[in-house]
Amino acid sequence: KIDGISDAGISCLKTDAAGHKLAIGYQSGIIDFLEGNELTSFTDLAVASQLENRTINDIEFSNDRIYIATSIGVVVLNEEDKEIIESYVEIGPNASTHAIADIALSQDSIYLASPIGLLIASLDPALNLQDFNNWALKTPELGSFRISQIQWLGGELHVSAGGKLLSYRNGIWQDLTSTLAGGPYERINLSSTQPLIIAIKQNTSSIINEGLNVISESGDIIIDAATSESALFLGSIGAGLVRETQGSKESVAPSGPHTDGFLDLSFEGNQVYGM
Repeated sequence: KIDGISDAGISCLKTDAAGHKLAIGYQSGIIDFLEGNELTSFTDLAVASQLENRTINDIEFSNDRIYIATSIGVVVLNEEDKEIIESYVEIGPNASTHAIADIALSQDSIYLASPIGLLIASLDPALNLQDFNNWALKTPELGSFRISQIQWLGGELHVSAGGKLLSYRNGIWQDLTSTLAGGPYERINLSSTQPLIIAIKQNTSSIINEGLNVISESGDIIIDAATSESALFLGSIGAGLVRETQGSKESVAPSGPHTDGFLDLSFEGNQVYGM
């Protein structure tokens, strides 16, 4: 645990679109919000009796709201005062409840990665998103895989599931797995904050941009990647946080007790945060 933050066991990191606010989600259900030097904590989910698994899976900022992915659905906060506005829980078919692994938002819609497929709803204020009838389930052909991550790439929603990469647009799924250079891959990860693809096979990784071009390769398993104006940052299992500048790579490790692995990266201003 780092001095100042609320807990150990960080499960996700996410910034707002401007990169001025950082949200830190924990396995305990606590969320810390860091803006400048001010840290505030949201603890309602940490004490919620209906949550057996309190892990915060994802956090998204949009239009003065904060969307939180949990083991039983989505909780929505008012961004200013961090108060709960509403929650989307029984939104699967026949009002079933499902864990939400990831959230993606557009100007008019919300997309949720669940074990049963992609749950989609309009963000029209006139709709009651607590009513499962206002949610649509879209299920691609994934075999035994489940959707684990969703991200916008090149203006299209992309989905990773095991070793598969698919795009979804206007109700149509397209399997892009075979179009990735250097494939087939054993596992596809999507950057948690930026339009980057991490393709993994035999303990090596390729970083692929939204144009589906390889921009970096690593002899390590990369879990997350993020770019700044001057560098590419890689969160790796073996080498920790790796900073790549003009083809030169440098491993950056924190001082004090640590593990080598970095599983999530996010930017706030000109600082990179890793967990």
